[in-house]
Amino acid sequence: MGLQRSTELSEEQLIPIAILPKISAMLSFLGSAWIMAEVLTGRDVETRLPKLKHPYHRLLLGMSFLDTIESVANIFSTWALPADTPNAWQAKGNTMTCNLQGFFLQASVGVPTFSPL
Repeated sequence: MGLQRSTELSEEQLIPIAILPKISAMLSFLGSAWIMAEVLTGRDVETRLPKLKHPYHRLLLGMSFLDTIESVANIFSTWALPADTPNAWQAKGNTMTCNLQGFFLQASVGVPTFSPL
């Protein structure tokens, strides 16, 4: 007879688990949106050419775009889960919203692909 652990989390534990990813995702979204705006509207200091002329900035734009998709999917983290999901605070979605969120999270897997470049 060993110790049995309960897999049920209290509401005090579920709330930060649900809220903290939303906060970090919002900050990530704002940062990536800022980077995209800088790349799309900025000019190189030395050459005065648009930043999009440089491959580095185009890669940065692609990474930031994919990160905004991932950030939006993470903002909806627990909200997109089916309503009957255990241990998910404020789960309001259904199977379709869960699948849609999973699609966008998988679509953003390309961000680490650009990073080593």
